[in-house]
Parts: sequence; structure tokens; C-alpha cells
Amino acid sequence: MKRSGVTNYLLLLGIGIIWGSQFYFNNQAMKVAPPLTIAAARALIGCLTLTVLAWFVPEQSPGTPGKGKNSWAAWPLYLSIALLEAVLPLFLVVWGQQRVSSSVAAVLTGTVPFFTILLSALFIKGKGFDVNSTLSVLLGFLGVVALVAPGMQGNWLDNVAGDLAILTAAASFAGSLILLHKIPHGAPIRSMRNILLLASAPLLVLSLTLDAPWSLHWTLSDIASLLILGIFCSGLVYMLYTILIHRAGSVFTSLTNYLVPLVGVLLGVVFLAEPFTVYNGLALVLIAMALGIGELRTLSKSVMGLR
Repeated sequence: MKRSGVTNYLLLLGIGIIWGSQFYFNNQAMKVAPPLTIAAARALIGCLTLTVLAWFVPEQSPGTPGKGKNSWAAWPLYLSIALLEAVLPLFLVVWGQQRVSSSVAAVLTGTVPFFTILLSALFIKGKGFDVNSTLSVLLGFLGVVALVAPGMQGNWLDNVAGDLAILTAAASFAGSLILLHKIPHGAPIRSMRNILLLASAPLLVLSLTLDAPWSLHWTLSDIASLLILGIFCSGLVYMLYTILIHRAGSVFTSLTNYLVPLVGVLLGVVFLAEPFTVYNGLALVLIAMALGIGELRTLSKSVMGLR
């Protein structure tokens, strides 16, 4: 295997571990901070992290190639990605995680490639449904049902609302995955900094208006959780994610979502004493099968290209 192939797999592993850990740190931050404040802090700290990195890492201008150094042509794209990649999902995942366990949230977030297959077939020309994609959608749906069905007992309305919020976040991530491939090459740090800057503005205004975060009782542990979420789970990971998309393509990059549920479930079981039920296991298997079938043909080409 070529060195570039090894680098791609290391990036894949690093992204999966970082994003899989976000559910644990979300759970810690939720003890004191509301969802809007957590989302705003993640976007703002992530933006500041990438701003600092941009001072030390030489890159091209993040403007659209051929449009000039100070071009604003890429900003509508940045705004769309900011909404789909940060504003909606950063809030929805935390809001949903208030109603379901971090393990369930991790498995549901692992449906991002499933939604990517579905959205690609619906909105990308020439990407219609075939046998693989149809079977993938059916298995993915069964996996979600297996995970959500137990929540229909007891306070089912609140549980289902949490499930739907996280599924909506997964669909939003999938939409942004398609758009991320279009951002200008050669400037992943500055491009993601601009995206997080656009995302942090409305989230910060809403947080200051609705949550009054200065009145919350912060501890060092709470602040540490927010810093980790912002620096690693929003700042550095988005840079790595964009780099990997340009190196290996969106299909290969979406495989991080195999690792995200595994890491999220493991941390939830080990550190938060969350139960690992037969439904969790069944959903994990069905969703993994759905993703594998849906991406089998394209993935084999991507992996062969990395050798």
C-alpha cells in the first residue's frame, strides 16, 4: 500500500474516534448547559481553533479558483454548508441526546451514509436507485426501527422526538457531505473556519438571548468538555474531514460513520454505565449491513485506488 493510502486510513480512524467521543462529552456538557449554548460554544471555539491554525499552516486562498484572491463567490456555498453541517445538527444532536442515551444517539448518527445514498439517488443526476441502494435503504430503515421501537413504551413521545431530532441531524450531515466536496481545494482550514464563523453567528445570538449562559453554574469539568467539543470535535475534525474528502472522495470519507457508532456506544457503556441492549446490537448490525451493501461497489473502487 502506498504511503498516501496509509495516511487516508489514519485520517479515517482519527475522525471516527474524535466524532465518536462527542456523545460522551455532550453528555457531560448537558449537565449544565442547554443545547443552544453547547452548539454555539462548539461552533465558536471550533472557528477560533481553525483561525489560530490558519496563521501557521500555509494555504491557498479559500475563494473559488479563478475568481481572484478576495472572491466572495464561495460564500453562498459556505453558508449552505454552515446550516447543514453545524447550525442544525450541532443543536439537534444535543437536544435529542437529552431524550435518548448517548449510545442510541451514536448509532442513529451512524446512518449518515444511509442518508447520503438516499439523497444522492434523489438529487444527483445519474445516481438513481439500483438493487444495492434499494436493499441498503430497506436494511437501514429496519435498523432504525429496531433502535426506535423500544422507545415506543413508557414516555414514547419524548423518546421518539429525540430519535427524530438525531435522524434529522444525520440527514443534515449527509446533505453537507455532498456539498463539502465542492468547496475550493487547497484551503481546508480557512474554508472550514469560514463555515464555522457563519454557523457560530446565529447560534451565539440565540444562546445569549434565550439561555443567558453567564447565569449558569460552570465547573472546570463543564468548561473542559466544551473546550474538547469545540477544539477537537468541531475545529480539528472538520479540517481533517475536508482534507480526507479531497484526498479520497466522499464515499470513502463517509466510512468514518462505521467507527462513530462503535466509539460512541463503547464510551457510553464503559464511562456512562449505559446498557447495551439486544436492540442496540441488532440496529448496529443492520445499519452496518445497509451501509456496506450501499457502498460496496463504489468503495471497492475507492480502496483499489488507494493501493
